[in-house]
Amino acid sequence: MTTKPHSSGESEVLEQARRQFLAVARGTVDAFAQLGEQLAARPDAAELLTPLRRELHRLNGSAATFGFPRLGRMAAALESAVKKWAADPQLDRDRRAPIVTRFTKALEAEVATDGEAPAMPMRRLLIVGLRDVAAVPLTTEASARGYQVERVRADELDEALEDGVPHAVIAAIGTPGLDELAGVARLMLRQRSAADASPPPAGARVLDVRTEPSEVLDALAQLATKARVASAGAIAVDDDPVMRTLVQLACEHLNLGVNALATPEAFMAAVSGGEAALLVIDIELGTANGLDLVRAVRAVRALPAHRRTPILVLSGHADAKTRDAAVSAGADDYMLKPFAPAEFQRRVGALFDAKRRRLASEGVHAESGVTLPSRTMRDLDAELSARRADTASIVVLAPNDLPETPESAAAWHRECGRLVGAVTAAGGVGGLADDYALALYVPQPPREAVEAMAATLALAPEGSPPWTAGVVGTLDKGRDATLLALLAGAREARQAARESAVPAREWDPGDADMAPDVVIVEDDAALADLITFALETRGFSHRH
Repeated sequence: MTTKPHSSGESEVLEQARRQFLAVARGTVDAFAQLGEQLAARPDAAELLTPLRRELHRLNGSAATFGFPRLGRMAAALESAVKKWAADPQLDRDRRAPIVTRFTKALEAEVATDGEAPAMPMRRLLIVGLRDVAAVPLTTEASARGYQVERVRADELDEALEDGVPHAVIAAIGTPGLDELAGVARLMLRQRSAADASPPPAGARVLDVRTEPSEVLDALAQLATKARVASAGAIAVDDDPVMRTLVQLACEHLNLGVNALATPEAFMAAVSGGEAALLVIDIELGTANGLDLVRAVRAVRALPAHRRTPILVLSGHADAKTRDAAVSAGADDYMLKPFAPAEFQRRVGALFDAKRRRLASEGVHAESGVTLPSRTMRDLDAELSARRADTASIVVLAPNDLPETPESAAAWHRECGRLVGAVTAAGGVGGLADDYALALYVPQPPREAVEAMAATLALAPEGSPPWTAGVVGTLDKGRDATLLALLAGAREARQAARESAVPAREWDPGDADMAPDVVIVEDDAALADLITFALETRGFSHRH
């Protein structure tokens, strides 16, 4: 259905209604503050909860209608808690006043900035897809710890993310859309009956839904610390120390670490030395021109993950010529300085959202820059079909130990980008076969592919996680062998390589020199591949 555009008169009426709602919301700040003070004196006074619920319900029901969805989600989270308080006079008795006071401060910040992100936001926590029995205790515990809590349904997550990247997320296991939130602490709650639900995103932690809220928030705090340390962060360059401080503070409130530098030489050294989630470049750098840095970065960043790094250019010039020059040089956005921190955060959030959507539409993994499993399988199948008569190899490659922390996951994703880049440069294709394993088409016979894999491992940068590879010739299982059958053989060879402590091994159907933990007898290649992956993730050796 096509939406009819608003006439100028209708737009004026809508804007007037929005302003009226905002004025009323500002007027409720004092009311919430008074209720908080009264609850501090009489925390179990039932007559105080009725007006509190009424005001929260009004905000929850109307905020999104007038263009303030984040305010509505905040009110929804607290409203569900107040309902429980009304039913149980002793529930959270000593924490009611502090929770309402913190909500009041968050409300005041929202309405003071006209619904935009405040310059100094609270830690924003999204509670996604959980029922009241789990969500309400988590809401009160998180609010008492100083989080700005927003409660959303699973199908509302994309809308919530449009308001910026949260500090952390607590969600029901299987909630879609969390895979691309790199650098964000994600904690998944699983029902006991959900044993065969989809696996959590890489770097997320899973707890039973009945875990005590205090333990859940403790675990979330640990994840948030690790996620911040592990995230690639931002690299910024500006010769003005005041601007560097502003950029640093704005990035930190996005849960994004930043390396703020003063000279072009230091900036290029940092860029060459590692990946980044964001690059912030000032145009006027003394005698240097920041646009030359933009061009240099775009020219030297050869790995897929680096080519897609968003670049935000800062400048004191508002003319269209300078703006066009920045975009032509390779910048993704252009921003005037001095800037308001809220505006900076909104721009950066938009850049990250655009990158996430672009990568998802391209079938590319955000952290490693390599293709996601569904696209990898299509690419390998197409390559196999087009070059069926060629002597080539299918390789399955995986880390010796699955990453258990955000830091180790980030290191493995960097290695994935390096490995796929090397294979692509040699005329092959490849990408992720599952959360961590790579599947590659290598235009070499198996023996040469084994030697190439060993040489590639020997060239791994210091600190890269060790891995092993299994190789199967594309003709080893018959000229008409399916891709799944070839991948199953490569997985078997990779497991044998790991057990033998060698970098890579060619598939041998007669290899029986080791007794595996599990023998798989299954003529359905797809099912066998799933079973094989499940065994590998738990450290079992196997034969199919």
